[in-house]
Amino acid sequence: MVVAVGVCTPLASPALAATQEASAKRRDLRGADLELAKLAGANLVRADLRNANLRRADLQGANLTRADLRGADLTRANLRGAVLNRTRLGRSLLVRARLFGARTNGANFREAVLNGADLRRVDLSRLDLHSADLSRADLRGASLEGTNLRAAGLIGARLGGTKLGGAALDRRTSLPVTRPRAPRPKVAKAADRTPPWKFVVLADFLNQDVDFPDPNWEPVLGYVLDEVAKEQPDFVAVPGDLVNGYWATGGAENIRLQGARFFGAWRARLKAHGLNTVHAAIGDHEIGDNPWNQAKRALIGEYRSTFARELSLPSNPSVGPGSLAYSVRHKNLHLIAIDPFEQHSPAGPVAIGVTGRQLDWLRGELRTDAAHVVAMGHTPVLAATRQRFTSSLRVPGGGGSELWNTLTEQGAKLYLAGEFHDVNATYKDGSTQVVTGSLPGVTDEINYLVVTVHPDRLELALRSVQTRIHPLGRPSAPGELPPVRLSLSPFTQAVGPYTRGRMTIGDRGPRPGREGLFNARFRALR
Repeated sequence: MVVAVGVCTPLASPALAATQEASAKRRDLRGADLELAKLAGANLVRADLRNANLRRADLQGANLTRADLRGADLTRANLRGAVLNRTRLGRSLLVRARLFGARTNGANFREAVLNGADLRRVDLSRLDLHSADLSRADLRGASLEGTNLRAAGLIGARLGGTKLGGAALDRRTSLPVTRPRAPRPKVAKAADRTPPWKFVVLADFLNQDVDFPDPNWEPVLGYVLDEVAKEQPDFVAVPGDLVNGYWATGGAENIRLQGARFFGAWRARLKAHGLNTVHAAIGDHEIGDNPWNQAKRALIGEYRSTFARELSLPSNPSVGPGSLAYSVRHKNLHLIAIDPFEQHSPAGPVAIGVTGRQLDWLRGELRTDAAHVVAMGHTPVLAATRQRFTSSLRVPGGGGSELWNTLTEQGAKLYLAGEFHDVNATYKDGSTQVVTGSLPGVTDEINYLVVTVHPDRLELALRSVQTRIHPLGRPSAPGELPPVRLSLSPFTQAVGPYTRGRMTIGDRGPRPGREGLFNARFRALR
């Protein structure tokens, strides 16, 4: 049995009981549903709990030495006095978790979400908290001496008596301000009587290099775009990854040639369906896809100029040369596209985030008299729990980052993202993040988000087209996806697109009555 306890404790989760025998030797509880499980004092040494659901589980005093909890959901879990020596907690969700008195020698919290967590008097010295979200965490009396806090977010954290000597910080580290921030300037807004109108979000569409027309893709893509066109949107918004972009071999000339070919095909496909106005944000595939080795980093400037030229993006000298952050005012909505792939020196590393001049520019853009402010960027800022076939890029520091703090302080109502090829919705401090998208040719659906703009609210409806994928061979090159042919599923042929979620966002955030995935996958953070 994987869970050995010092005293007899009830097992509140049926999933745990079902996995006891199978887990006896290998301690394998990956993905197990252990919500509300009574595991106080449990022996979970070296247990594999990756992606497990441990929401509100009682792990008080449990021994999790060398356990693997990467990606696990420990929201509101009780870890008081738990032994977390050398425990792997990267990208885990520890929202409002109680860790008072926990032992954490050698634990790894890289990219963990510790929003609102109780970390009082916990020794976090010399641990890896790179990119961790510590917003509103209680760190009073804790030790962060020598801790890796690069790109970590501590906006709103309580640091009274916290030891920070020798902690590693960088320009993306967001520390609590020592004085009250100036109140957000009020911008006079006239009474809005704009009739309702729509725009459609196509995240990660297509994330593939596809010619137009292509007989293996066109019947399905044409069907999806016809359905989008039926919504009569004023424009299409794309939070990145229009193409695959593996064009670095062959250098700058090949990037220009392939960019003209595949961005041209992408635009031609939408125009063929009457979708003429597109506002696109840059994704990682627009600059060759991560990871970025030295040779690829030297070509990012060419990738950027190719994307800007082929998508007719406006220049933005106030942010700096090469930046692809821009804004568009349409009727009563101000749309802001951020560029989360910052390169602080020519051919230097790519740092995910929005800092420096871009952050200053963003603050100015958010001071608008528009009824609604919507921002979009390829990478999520707040943690997104559902993902498919992705490298899971997101803005370091999450809800504790200067980026999220700026969006919320300046009144952005909605942040749209892609990258995770799945659906997530998260609310924090007055702003809502919605992650949508899929990976056509890999996932068995293509989804799109219809946003109806009213004077006092945004109504969101998530549509899904179910597909079938028919492999046609092997990939033509490393990193490429295998060739496929797409067809519509029998369900789609019979029913058409179906609505997987609805949500209304007002001035005070999401209103009651969320439906479907926007209810099942909704998370509210402090």
